[in-house]
Amino acid sequence: MTLKKLVLISRWDDPHNSSILGIARRRNIHVRHLRLGLASSDYVIDSHGFGLQVHCDGITFDLQSSDTPDVLFLPLVVKRRNIVEDVSSSFSAREWNAVFDSMFMQSWARWPNRWLIKPGADVMQNQKLFLMHRAVGIATTLAIPDTNIGTKIDSMHLDRRTVAKAINSWQEISSGRYFNTTELSEQQMAELSDKGLQTPGMVQEFIEHRVEFRVYVVRGVCIAVRIEPEIPPIDFRLLKPADSTSVHIVDRLPSGVDSDLVAICAALRLDFCCFDVSVENESGHPYLTDINPTGSWHYLNRDFGVDVTELILDNMENND
Repeated sequence: MTLKKLVLISRWDDPHNSSILGIARRRNIHVRHLRLGLASSDYVIDSHGFGLQVHCDGITFDLQSSDTPDVLFLPLVVKRRNIVEDVSSSFSAREWNAVFDSMFMQSWARWPNRWLIKPGADVMQNQKLFLMHRAVGIATTLAIPDTNIGTKIDSMHLDRRTVAKAINSWQEISSGRYFNTTELSEQQMAELSDKGLQTPGMVQEFIEHRVEFRVYVVRGVCIAVRIEPEIPPIDFRLLKPADSTSVHIVDRLPSGVDSDLVAICAALRLDFCCFDVSVENESGHPYLTDINPTGSWHYLNRDFGVDVTELILDNMENND
């Protein structure tokens, strides 16, 4: 079955839009784009019964209709949670958000197989401890690095390399400053154990690796991107286009990894999820280091010329 129609729901300035719309045009996929983040005057909302319709750009979106095609929903990043831009108050912003959230949830509840990324996935991506704990109970091949979250970190091994990560998905500390994955010294670890933290933190054993996979699971199919930099950074997202890095789509993952990732998605009831998998240098064993139900892929194309959009669209056909 070939994808013929698609509803794209995303901010008007989402960096994924151009690739999705360009490939859709080339493949003769008819796309209706519900652009979020516009002025309130660009939207008209009305209800029929308990259903909701939105009118935008001269198009009526009735997402509960039986002829609703597949929906590719790109949730707003945490920084820009307001769905409309020119709101007069925080109350007005919350009202607009509530209407759109209700509309999306009503559609997903009626047609869950038609939504690739379900509403609320942007909330789930902040629940790192829950996601990792679920993965521990499901994975049979993947190992999970020793991970602690809290204000008191006293159960880590001080003789191992350790990194600190932000717990929430929007890692901005202040304007222009971000909490990137950071290696901790033994002294910093001792201070964490002794003094604790005022703000909860996430501390994880660092897996020594040269090869990492960014894996997108789309309706039970794994799309894997192999990342192998000449000089591995603490976090591959810190790589720059000028760095000597091999980045390419691969057909195979280490044995057993694909079935583990698909099983995790099934347990979390996700048709889409992104995973970071590091292959330990010494043992060759794969470790699951991060789970992101709204994982981005545009930067792979921007920085390394690797675009998985077409593969994602290939696997979008719903299961109705």
